[in-house]
Amino acid sequence: MAFDFRHKDNSGFGLAQYINGMNDIEHHQINVLRLSNDKYGEFDIVLCLGLLYHTSDPYLALANCASLSKNRLLIESYCIDSMVSKGLNKELIMRFIADPSRFPQYGNVNNDSSNFWGFTSECLKQMVEDIRFDFKRISVNADRVFIDAERVTFKGKDTRFDVAYGLVNEVPVGSNPDDPEKWVIF
Repeated sequence: MAFDFRHKDNSGFGLAQYINGMNDIEHHQINVLRLSNDKYGEFDIVLCLGLLYHTSDPYLALANCASLSKNRLLIESYCIDSMVSKGLNKELIMRFIADPSRFPQYGNVNNDSSNFWGFTSECLKQMVEDIRFDFKRISVNADRVFIDAERVTFKGKDTRFDVAYGLVNEVPVGSNPDDPEKWVIF
């Protein structure tokens, strides 16, 4: 199954499907920020390739891709390790890439105006771990990073991801929101 915000005939998928006779592969035109496993199910392996730096909310995009994965998540992304000072590439840094048509003084990464973000490999690795995956392998080559990650079992309280994206009820079901004893402090 494939997902892209573009129609398959505008993304190259339709041509690849035709050339390779892959008519049994479903293509869904949807924004990654709207993906959910409720609608599309789960898969053994999910590929998140060349995607995260093109989204306005890369954390949500990564979490949505991860929600489709039963076990394994493969990520390839733009990486800024070679752009930052030595030592800073181990920091959790995301760099916003300004719209080159409006702010040409900041340049145009890969001559592509659809880029929003650059990440240090460490930042992306920590984001992967934050969404309950553990990296098996990470590889950086020039301005690209590849992460092979596996789902880990999570035990404990709801995470900040659950709270931030509304996966946890603000008030426990059946509780009185006016009763301070029922309030949850996190």
